[in-house]
Amino acid sequence: MLNPYDVTSPSFTKILRKDVFLLFRRLCSLSKSPDETNQVLDQTSNELRGRILALELLLSVLTNPGPVFRTNDLYVSLVKKDLCLPLSKNGISSNRTACSFLSYLIFFFVCQNQQRRSLTCLCPSS
Repeated sequence: MLNPYDVTSPSFTKILRKDVFLLFRRLCSLSKSPDETNQVLDQTSNELRGRILALELLLSVLTNPGPVFRTNDLYVSLVKKDLCLPLSKNGISSNRTACSFLSYLIFFFVCQNQQRRSLTCLCPSS
């Protein structure tokens, strides 16, 4: 019987890729600005600190992407579908905080590291 937690087994790779997908998608949703108002948040609020932490973790993933993350269609579509909207909302929010700065950095690394086809969320006509 195969052990699914053996790093050399194909089932481990499948589990690992699924976990990475789910974690990245959840970090994208945690990094979103609230939709109801664009009010300035207190620098010590848990909501703002949680969003900053999510953006920092996303930045960490995008500064060190592996070849699978850059080329696999599942991850490329994840960047297009779940990351572009939070980046644009954080970039134009009235909170001129670390959220805006981190969003700009993440945008830079998406442009630099992802394949050209992943940038269609930013420039749909290309």
